[in-house]
Amino acid sequence: MIRLDISPSFRWDPHEEAWQSRLDECIQHRIATGRIPYLNIADAAEFALARWLGRQMRLLQYGAQPAARAERLRAFLSDSPTP
Repeated sequence: MIRLDISPSFRWDPHEEAWQSRLDECIQHRIATGRIPYLNIADAAEFALARWLGRQMRLLQYGAQPAARAERLRAFLSDSPTP
């Protein structure tokens, strides 16, 4: 287990890490633009982030989001200014 912990290419939970990476991208977008990503057809990266965020919000609404993710998502959304 120690060897796996120090291996730069090993991840204990790659799905959780990918999810957190997308949330971090949404946070960085909000910092850079002052708003959460929206379906902006002119910006493919923002469009992709908005689609991902929409799916996560839908899972949150249906109660299908794991508790830890739901908490982080709610924190992100509560920090977001409303347009």
